[in-house]
Amino acid sequence: MSDYSVTLSTTEPNNYVGLIKLRQGDVASQSIQATITANGQLFNFDHLAVFFNAVLPNGYVVRDKVTNVDYANSKLNYVVADSFLQEVAQVTAWFSFENDEKIIDSTKNFQYSVIGGWKECIPQGNYIYELSEIQREIEEIIGNKDFTSLISKISSLESNLKTRIDDLENETTAQLAQKVGNGKLASMADMGQEVKTAMTGGSVAVVGENTVIEKNVVDKQITPRKTSFLEQDSDNVLDPDFKKLYNCTYSNGIVESNVMSASQPFYINISPINPATGNSKMTLLAGIWYISMRVKTQNGVGEIEPSLFDRNGVRYRGSWYSGNKGAIPTNYVDLKFKITLTSAIESVGMAIFSLASDKYFIENLMISNKDIPFVTYHKYSFGSSINEPSLKIMDEKLSRISKKIVNPAFDFSHLRTYAHRALLHPINTLDGYPENTLPAFEHASNMGVDLVEIDVKRTSDGFFILSHDETIDRVSNGTGKISEMTLSDLRQYDFSYVGGQKMPKFVNELVKIPTLEEAIITAKRLGLNIVLDIGILNWDIMLVHNVVLAHNYEKHVMYNIQSIYYIQRLLSFDPYAVLFYTNSNMPDATTIKQLIELQSDLNTIGFGTQYTHFISSNPQKDENKAIVQQLVNSGIVVSAATINHSEITQHPNLLDDLVSIGIQCICTDDLRIEQKQKIVMNINDYIQLAPIVR
Repeated sequence: MSDYSVTLSTTEPNNYVGLIKLRQGDVASQSIQATITANGQLFNFDHLAVFFNAVLPNGYVVRDKVTNVDYANSKLNYVVADSFLQEVAQVTAWFSFENDEKIIDSTKNFQYSVIGGWKECIPQGNYIYELSEIQREIEEIIGNKDFTSLISKISSLESNLKTRIDDLENETTAQLAQKVGNGKLASMADMGQEVKTAMTGGSVAVVGENTVIEKNVVDKQITPRKTSFLEQDSDNVLDPDFKKLYNCTYSNGIVESNVMSASQPFYINISPINPATGNSKMTLLAGIWYISMRVKTQNGVGEIEPSLFDRNGVRYRGSWYSGNKGAIPTNYVDLKFKITLTSAIESVGMAIFSLASDKYFIENLMISNKDIPFVTYHKYSFGSSINEPSLKIMDEKLSRISKKIVNPAFDFSHLRTYAHRALLHPINTLDGYPENTLPAFEHASNMGVDLVEIDVKRTSDGFFILSHDETIDRVSNGTGKISEMTLSDLRQYDFSYVGGQKMPKFVNELVKIPTLEEAIITAKRLGLNIVLDIGILNWDIMLVHNVVLAHNYEKHVMYNIQSIYYIQRLLSFDPYAVLFYTNSNMPDATTIKQLIELQSDLNTIGFGTQYTHFISSNPQKDENKAIVQQLVNSGIVVSAATINHSEITQHPNLLDDLVSIGIQCICTDDLRIEQKQKIVMNINDYIQLAPIVR
């Protein structure tokens, strides 16, 4: 059995667990023996059930109960089940400690690598196995005193190798005979027209002494695009003309980053607008582009993700394409990333995001494509304006309002409103639409709304459904607690009721309670973004996020969560998430500090509370406004709920007051408030000062 002894913390990052390699096909023979700590001391998880959890490459979360637990010594021994070894990849995992399905605590994430089963891989000749594994297999055979399988394997390998060699020899001989006759040297005549064109630029050259003379060389016929047959590569964009870099330095052709924390970016270059011409120094057409580089790290644990930005700050994220995958070693390796541009971009900026704490060294940075020519063909370079005071001013202004380019679906650079429970009329109104239902989605879309809020609860059989209340009594013709009912139970009832009365618009229609999956599918079809209010959880937030990921809708979902812990947990899986900590009370100094620490250049962190904290009759209104301004100045988005027409009637200047103190998001179920979202904070002056990537 392969045993991995590790120490895992519930409070500190598990950066030094070491390499855990788990092999497919090794049934009940690989275990993780973990000692659990918290703040450097043994973690007491007496009487709690322990589960092993992992997020597979396809986004699905798998779980299994750990039965071998030593509570007295804070140790556990988990024999890894086949369900955790489904794909050859690096997998993120953690242990959770639970009481009646409520997660009390969990370890910080760690990684294990799934590698292919060696028995199956040998005949294909694509796997170099370890001597210890061969020894284990042979010992099993000797122990059984049955050498049949060993002889069979050796015979199979020998036959397979001979067949492959014979096939390769015959194939090569046939190809040579077809392309070049026996006793004949290869000439231009034996080559296809495409090869001739690639070699000569379009015409056949006469090769010999003094045959290439100056008048035969046509200007610009030999270019980087002609000399790179497989891909058209740019020059190395690491240019000695750099004026300044951010979070990194440049020397002798190498960019050296600072020691970067997880999710922190360093900016390698910006291609600014040329002030003399008004044109960009680099333009890339729409299509697929590739960023290639040679890179190494200081500690061998870092990973990176590059992004391109256009002059308006729109971000295009790169994804791994080829080369070293996973942690980058301490020696140089080649990496290539793929970026799809949905439209032509100019004034290109590049930011490289660190996905794990480490220091990076980059050389030979190139941008390339296969099919698309450059509109202009220049190196990246910094403009002198990088040091101008105006850029600093703009950076400070933008950081105080919001990180606009993090997620275009949740752009808080102007006042945003969202439909409370997907409604555009006050709740408990008979002459309207049923809250948290698909008909409400349709109505909101028809009225031009692009952001709807929904509430999620979990059924007894594990389905996530839309409901604000813990029971169905108020909004249906049934009664009962959702957590004690199955989805099938809930589907029997009509959810177009208010206080026991049927809604007139749906007198001939039975409205079923929707699942979260059905809501996402409908939102996707209608082009709606979702505010997902999950309140206080008694189940793991990743179970909900997994549903979102399964439909590739994570860029269109914002979470309202009443737990800092679960915000931290979701960020550990999705550093790009839009997450609001919601509380009816104003945050204290500790909470403010936590929120500020949670934010990065990748995510959007917000705080949501009641509008009543800011009305004139509230004796703490000035203190509360100061807290909002502190949050906004620190990059935290602040939202207020729930504002309806009656509130505006009582407080005519409420919207103006909220905007003036920095409120950027409002929850409402009144269409008249939705239509007031034309109030926009003017940041155009800031954006036009100079290009920037954030």
